[in-house]
Amino acid sequence: MPKKNSLQKPWKLALTNSSSVTVTIIELPDAPELSIVQPAAGQSGVEGEEFDFKAQVFDSKDAPEDLLVTITTDGDEGRFCAPIPDATGLVSCPYTLSPAVHGLVFTVEDSEGFTDSSTVYFTVVAGSE
Repeated sequence: MPKKNSLQKPWKLALTNSSSVTVTIIELPDAPELSIVQPAAGQSGVEGEEFDFKAQVFDSKDAPEDLLVTITTDGDEGRFCAPIPDATGLVSCPYTLSPAVHGLVFTVEDSEGFTDSSTVYFTVVAGSE
C-alpha cells in the first residue's frame, strides 16, 4: 500500500483504434542504508574492556543526523545504544558488554519509517585475573 506522500506521475499510452489507457507510476522513497563498520566478522572483545561499535548510514532524503540508529543485543543488555550519526553518516558507540556470544542488531530508521538493519555476532571473552 503506497504512503500518502508517494510521488505519482501520470503517463498516457496511445493504443490502436483511438483507445487510450492512463498508467500511474508510484515512486516510493528509498529505505535508508546501513553497513556495520565495527565489529568486523570474527572480531571479539574482552570482559571489562570498552569496545567501539560503529556503523555507516545513508538516506537519499534525510540528513544523516536526522536518522534514528539503534544497536541491540540478544544478551542481558538489550538495546544498549542509540547513537546520533555525524554529518558523514558515521555512528560510534563505545560500550562494555558482558561475557557471552552476542547477536548484535544495528538498525537505522528514516523520517518516513523506512528501516534497514544488519546483524553481526560478537564474542566477549572472560578477562584474565
